[in-house]
Amino acid sequence: MSFRPRFGTRVRRGLAFGLLLLGVSPARAEIWRVPTQIFTMATAIETAAPGDTIRVVGNGGATYFVNLIIDKDLTIEGGWRADFQLRDPEVYVSVLRDTNGVFIRPVVRIDGSRRVVIDGFHILGGRFGLYAEGAADLTVRNCWFREQENGDDILPFGGK
Repeated sequence: MSFRPRFGTRVRRGLAFGLLLLGVSPARAEIWRVPTQIFTMATAIETAAPGDTIRVVGNGGATYFVNLIIDKDLTIEGGWRADFQLRDPEVYVSVLRDTNGVFIRPVVRIDGSRRVVIDGFHILGGRFGLYAEGAADLTVRNCWFREQENGDDILPFGGK
């Protein structure tokens, strides 16, 4: 009669299963800060991984001249104080403004079926302030849109 320790087998199986779970668990979402960690909004969007959050300093009227293209799941929050300890979009105003002022493109464009949250921005200019293409799951909170020049006879991307 041979003796097989059952306890050892269970422990090995448990360790193997635990390691398997660790290997497939999702990565922790990062928080990127503009302009302290990353200087521009476009670079922050390029650097961020799907599911990350981008926090943007406001400080009473910080203006970012952009035409952003978002092609991944992101949360973008404006209205942060410079130390990122307090957020109030009405006090620490973050402005996204059209780069060229000729109203050709949207200020922010979401491509494809992405889950995007945009919260706490003043969005100025552009053909459209915000344009979502495809089946985007878009949430817009605490945003103000002004000075857009949208019309029926113009393509949203300036004839892209």
